Amino acid sequence: MREFHLEKSIGLDVQDPFFTKLVNFLMKKGKKAKAVKLISSTFEELAKNPPKVTNLSPLNKPISHFKDAVSVVRPVFQLKKVRIAGTNYQVPAILSKSRQESIAIKWILEGARLKKKKKEGKYFNQILEEKMKDFLKGEG
Repeated sequence: MREFHLEKSIGLDVQDPFFTKLVNFLMKKGKKAKAVKLISSTFEELAKNPPKVTNLSPLNKPISHFKDAVSVVRPVFQLKKVRIAGTNYQVPAILSKSRQESIAIKWILEGARLKKKKKEGKYFNQILEEKMKDFLKGEG
């Protein structure tokens, strides 16, 4: 990944695989710098206004708040189709931790994008911050 100048005060680590996964899911048409800028501005807002929730991790960093939001949203199992004797059945299958994180990040970003379409006057980073706070509160 290219070197980006990120503020150390908000605790962003470009080499963090979770951060890289988040950037890659947010990126559209290969514009990675724009995705990093959106995420860093979201995390700056979270550092200024941390969520008022009691069940947060002890680290008061925005990336840990986002990881908490992902852990709240992530699914535990998925229905898989199994064909037995000519009949299709849906069988629950346990997901790996990495797959759970991927699905949760996709859901959070998809929810923020849908909310962005409804609200014309706000920036995406503000909406993503609101969405993460909602998930941490148990809403949404």
